[in-house]
This record gives sequence, structure tokens and C-alpha cells, in this order.
Amino acid sequence: HYIHGKKDLLYQIMRFALETLNENVVIPALAEPDAMRRLELIIKNHSLIIVHGGSQMTILLDEVTGLTEEQQDEVQREKFFYYDFLRRTLKELKNEGKLNNINPSIAAHNLLGMILHLSRWFRSDGKKSDAEIISEILTIVRSGFVKD
Repeated sequence: HYIHGKKDLLYQIMRFALETLNENVVIPALAEPDAMRRLELIIKNHSLIIVHGGSQMTILLDEVTGLTEEQQDEVQREKFFYYDFLRRTLKELKNEGKLNNINPSIAAHNLLGMILHLSRWFRSDGKKSDAEIISEILTIVRSGFVKD
């Protein structure tokens, strides 16, 4: 009744995912002036969306080609904004001398991949809780991305 075909349904799911990401990750992170705390906030909040059933987030990666060209452009612009926000946060850490000798663009892609891949393997009834998993991701980032 409110959806006009499969492409529109897919688009509505992607809009929901982007709005969820914006409300729960981007807006809170934009309010954090400290780059390290901002990075941790991005990781924690995005990971929480995924482990609490945010499978719609993986659709943003896998199904964009199922949209109209105009819808693809809109979704890609918003996805790039988020990626660029993460990359700029990593660049800020690099400028502060707090990032290891790594490329912020490549690091941002890999960090997003790590978070988004949670939906493929995380089980709420598994051996590790969501808090333990997020703590591990933060440990990986602190030890591999960030200088002591």
C-alpha cells in the first residue's frame, strides 16, 4: 500500500539504515570535540547497532545496485559522508601525532569493514557479550591504529 515495488522497498530499508546511523552514530560523534573519544564513540555506537539486530546496515553494502540510479546516488553520497567523517577523525588523530604510521583512508575502510562484518558472525547467545566484542574491537584499534 505504501511501497511501490521492490526497488522502493529496498530504498526504504536503506533510508532506515542511514537514518539509524545518523541518529545513533553521526550526531553524537559530531558533538564530541576530542578525536580519540569521537573515534571510540563511532566504533561503539555503530557496533551496537549491528549487534542489536542492525542487519539493515549490511544491505547498505550489498544491495545498492538494486536501486534506481537517483536512489543509488543519494545513498552513495550519504555513505561517503559517513566514511569521510570517520576518515577525517583519523586524519585529526594523525595531525595530533596520535595515529600510527597508517593511511587514514585505508584505515577508515578497514574499520568500517570490521564493524559491518559483525552482522555475519556475531550471535547474541554466543560465548562473548556485545560489550566484550566491542571492547575487543576498541583494543584492536587502540593497539593497531593509535599510538600509546
